[in-house]
Amino acid sequence: MKGASVAMVLLLIVSSISVSAQTEVLSRDKAVELALKNYPSLKSASLNLEQQKTLKKNSFTLDPLSITYQGGQINSKRLTTT
Repeated sequence: MKGASVAMVLLLIVSSISVSAQTEVLSRDKAVELALKNYPSLKSASLNLEQQKTLKKNSFTLDPLSITYQGGQINSKRLTTT
């Protein structure tokens, strides 16, 4: 019987501790901050944005290559037949 009383007292203590931990009131701003920090898809998007910004700093674009060719003969003699 003594063991049951000790177990009951421990159960009450543990349940009161967990209840008091759950009654914390969050402000709206704090709740939004926690959601943005911990929500997986938002966290992933934020990390992806940081990665793209870092990659953009290390990249460069070459101008398009332009090649021209003009075939033919310059100052060539004309053959005339009479």
